[in-house]
Amino acid sequence: MTHTIENDVLTVKINEFGAELYSITSKIDGTEFLWNGDERFWTGRAPILFPIVGKVKDGVYIHEDKSYKLDGHGFARRSAFELVKNDKTSAAFRLGYSESTIKTYPFKFNFKTRFSLEDNILKTTYAVENLEVSEMYFSVGGHPAFNCPIRKGEEFTDYYIEFSENETVERELSMKSV
Repeated sequence: MTHTIENDVLTVKINEFGAELYSITSKIDGTEFLWNGDERFWTGRAPILFPIVGKVKDGVYIHEDKSYKLDGHGFARRSAFELVKNDKTSAAFRLGYSESTIKTYPFKFNFKTRFSLEDNILKTTYAVENLEVSEMYFSVGGHPAFNCPIRKGEEFTDYYIEFSENETVERELSMKSV
């Protein structure tokens, strides 16, 4: 099921499956900013990556002397999320642990994502809640694909990503691979 949020500038559609952005469209000129998921190239549009970004060696890792198989980029992108809040300009989704997730990721968690519109800005927020007292290892990320170039006469090289300030990332690589 797809849910819509909008304001005077943008209309955004989000698929409950994977809590994946499905469309980001300008109300001003009709421009679609998000990739259309053309299966000839890549069916994704903007998958959420959790509990891992990337892959573990040979798809298997060891935690507390037990082996677990974990597909690349984790299972969130292939999971049904629960819509927990939806109003005109925002939508929030939740994915909780289950018997199925415990088999591949032995942690009890709540993973939440929220999309909200403010003028011409779409904000995406992720929150991970550890429901146990032991340490929980995870990574989370977005994998949005944007149409580029967007307008006629533009080239791919006309585009760049700019951050408002210097960004850093900290990583802890403590899960053992097989």
